[in-house]
This record gives sequence, C-alpha cells and structure tokens, in this order.
Amino acid sequence: MVDTAVEQNESVDAFKFVLYRQLAPYRIPDEDYFPTHQGSMFMVKRLLGMYPQTMTTMGLYPPTADWVGKVAMCMNHSPVCDLGVGVLTPQMRRLVQTTTAMVAECGYCTAHNCGLGNVFRGGLMHKKGQTKPFPLALKEMTVQERAAIRVVVASVKVPSQMTPEIRNKAVSDLGSEANYQIVIKPMILIGYLSTIMETMGAEIEEECYEFAKKVLGEPGTNWAVNAGAVPPWGSSHAYSPYHDPSVPDFATSWLTRTIGSNPITDIIDLFVNIPKANAGSPKTDVPLTSAGIDDWYKSELGFVPRTYGSDLLEPALKHCVAFTFESHLLKGALPAVEGEISPPPGYPASRAHIALETKLLMAFVYFVSGSNGLLARHFAYVFHTRFPESASSMLGSALSVARRNDPPKSHTALSFLYTMAYLEARRDRASLVPLTSRATALIQPPHAIVEALGILGACAFLQRLVSAMDVGKGLEPELEKFYTSEDPTAKWVEFELSDLAPTAGGLKKGNSSLGAEGDYDLEQLWGGRIKI
Repeated sequence: MVDTAVEQNESVDAFKFVLYRQLAPYRIPDEDYFPTHQGSMFMVKRLLGMYPQTMTTMGLYPPTADWVGKVAMCMNHSPVCDLGVGVLTPQMRRLVQTTTAMVAECGYCTAHNCGLGNVFRGGLMHKKGQTKPFPLALKEMTVQERAAIRVVVASVKVPSQMTPEIRNKAVSDLGSEANYQIVIKPMILIGYLSTIMETMGAEIEEECYEFAKKVLGEPGTNWAVNAGAVPPWGSSHAYSPYHDPSVPDFATSWLTRTIGSNPITDIIDLFVNIPKANAGSPKTDVPLTSAGIDDWYKSELGFVPRTYGSDLLEPALKHCVAFTFESHLLKGALPAVEGEISPPPGYPASRAHIALETKLLMAFVYFVSGSNGLLARHFAYVFHTRFPESASSMLGSALSVARRNDPPKSHTALSFLYTMAYLEARRDRASLVPLTSRATALIQPPHAIVEALGILGACAFLQRLVSAMDVGKGLEPELEKFYTSEDPTAKWVEFELSDLAPTAGGLKKGNSSLGAEGDYDLEQLWGGRIKI
C-alpha cells in the first residue's frame, strides 16, 4: 500500500524500475545468504528486531554487504552502549540513527532505526509497550541528546552546515572530545546505509513499515517514504520464513526454540553468535593499532589524514574508517575503458568489477558536487599519485560532470557512474530515480551495480565523518606542499576548486542557519518538503 499524499510532480510509475526491482532476479536466496552470515546477521536482528531483506541484494557484491558485519557493531558502540555505560545510551543511539535517516530522506532506514533496540534484549519492533510516539521535539530530549541532534542535522545537510560553534557546543554538552566522537559514530554508520538504500529504492518490509507508522506517525508527518518503498504493485520479495516473526529464528539455540525467549536464553544466543560473527568478518590488511593505521594511510594515500585519521581517538573507529577505504575505494579491477567496466567471463563476484581510477573519480565527483573542498582535494591528490600521466585529463572529465547545474546525460557506463555520484551527493533523488532505471542496460554484471552503491555509501560515510570532525585546520602538510607547488595538476585543481575552501563545506562564518543552540525541532526542519 501507499499513503495518499503523493507529491504532484512525482511519477509513481518511475519507481517500478528502481534498482531494487531491477536487481531482484539476481538476489541471493534467503536460505543461502542468512545461514552463511549467521553471526553478523544475528547481531543485526538483535538490534533491529528482524533480518533486513535488503541484505540479499547487497550481498551480490560481497564487500558491500560484508562491510555491515565488519563495521556495524563498532559504529553502534556495542556492547558498551547496550550495557548502559558512558555517554551514548540506547535511547540516544536510536534518536541519532533515526534522525540521520530522516534528514537524509531515507524512509527505509528511518523505519528500521526508529525500532532500534538493545543487543542484549533485542529490537523494539515485537516488544509489547514499545509503540509510544517517538520523541521528536527538542523539549523532550536531554541536553546531550539535543547536542547530538544539532550535529546530525548540520552534518547531514547538503552542503554541510557544521560550524566550529556547533561542534564546540556539542563537545561541551557531551563532556569531552572522546564522548563527542562516540556519539557521532551511529550517524556515520547510517550515512553508508541510507545512501545505498535510497539510491537503489529499497522496499520497506511490511511489519517494519507498520511499526514505524505507530511510533513516528503517518508518513508525511515526520518522515518521508517514496512510492518505491511501499509499492502499490506489490513487493518484489516472495514469502520467506526469515522475515516472518512467527517462525522461530534459525540462529537461536534449541533451548530458545523449545522454551521461548527470556533474559537467560537471550544471553546464551548472543554469546553463541558472537564468535560466528567474528569468524565471518572479512579479512583486511589494515592494522589494528593507531600508529599502524597512520603508517597504512601514509603508504596507501601518501599522507596521514587529520579528520578521518590522526584526530580520531578510538583505534577501533580509526580501523573501521581505514577498512572502508580499503574495501570500497582502493581496490580496483581492470583498467578503465570508456563505456566498458565488465570483467571477463568467470571473474569472481567477490572481486572488484570497477576500475580503481573510476572509483577515485566517482569520489572526486561526489565531493565536488557536495561542496566538500577538503575531501575533493584529498581524492584529487590520491588520483594524481596513482595515475600521474592521466591525472589532468581524467580529473577534468570528472569535474565537468561535478560542476554542471543540471544532471548530465548518461550514455556510457562511465558517465552513468559519474552522474550517480553527482546526483547522490546533491541528494537529487527526483533525477536519480529515472537515471537508475537504465542501470542494468548500461552496467553488467549486476554485481558491479551493487559495487557502485557501496562506493557511494563509502563517500557518504566519509562526508558525515569529515563534516563532524573538521575544525578548519585546512590541508595536511603533504597536500599543502603539493597544492602550492608548480605541478601542473596541482595548479589546475587549485584553480578549478578556488571557490571551495579546503573544509567539509560548512565552516565559513555565517554559513550555517542552525546556530549553536539549534532552536528547531524535526517538524520545523522538514517543513513542507515531505514526499510520500
């Protein structure tokens, strides 16, 4: 079903051809995916209350889905948050993740995160008495929750509206820089997930949608749902016991299935599945120590970044960020050929299908389009160090897309990928839906499409992190030296990006309309921009 208040200029029929439906014939069967990823998916279900059906589509390109199992628990600050220890409470985490999805206009993630629960006691969706209205107004929040929401709103808006005033106020209200970095982690996680879900037009599971309406109100009040998320023509998923709350969970112990769930069996099931989640975690060459990660960045990027490297206090968070680079942005396939990114027959689905230069240029387009002058310069520098002979010409082609005032036409796989980055960075979903209707015609195999979604998710992840962490220190020493040199590529990039300061996009005085106090609530924030 679809609720009634459909925006007049939105074509409902366009959502019949969203990526999610195009990729439906290629999905991994539930009975193959969920048992194979039992440990990590059990942890996800514990927090959300159900297995997200979207994982079988994300799993077409394993690194895109495996990222969730590797990173999600750290970004959720589990199990520390779930134990009630420290500044980030389960209620604040739920509030941060739901608000992030709302501001990003992702109905799928909004619906799922408004029922976010506790890894020890489970999600809220199927618990009695958990459908009271969600506390959206600032007056209903604690001082620390309000501080977190101000940062979320400022960081997620396009372009970023973070300012030193908002950041400093949040650090003060939260008690320390360490607490601040803990609280922004859930926001960064949803950056990755909401970008993927909304770009591919994910369908909201029926029980999740009904729960969200109970706690958030009907769509159009506090949250947005597009026509593809609750399609009137029916779900593209067949019935599956993995998404039926009346069917016992395959990942629980025989004791739970025999006597039912209670605090003791819940703990038993959790500790049975934690080792399985760790065993299934993807392998990585990224070190675990802070110093080792700095060395890794120096080797892979040519410099140690501040905002997503040396300024991060928690080694586990630092590791997750570096892993995101490694798994999504620094592993390429064949050399880029205009209009052709398909691998040869027999090429494994788990291997990269998109060339490294294309990935780096997609990121460059994304950050220029989103007015992030810092990350745009970072990726231009990395591209120059990796491909010095073609840097100027290929960066120029990418920039011509990023600087357009209207979406470019896409007739090749390469231009399609650039345009996806351009539209998603600007959050121009009205143009993105018709663009992606041609995805499978331009890009094969379908695994490469899911790989591209992961690249966009990684860019959004970095965008949120850098927006929240940037304090206006400018470029790192290596980049400062490069961009003030006589190198032709450096001079060209600085000239072309002269209107973008080397910041996340929101540090100029007076750029933010939010103010340090953030005297708004989510109803005011959304205004009249809700789409159903």
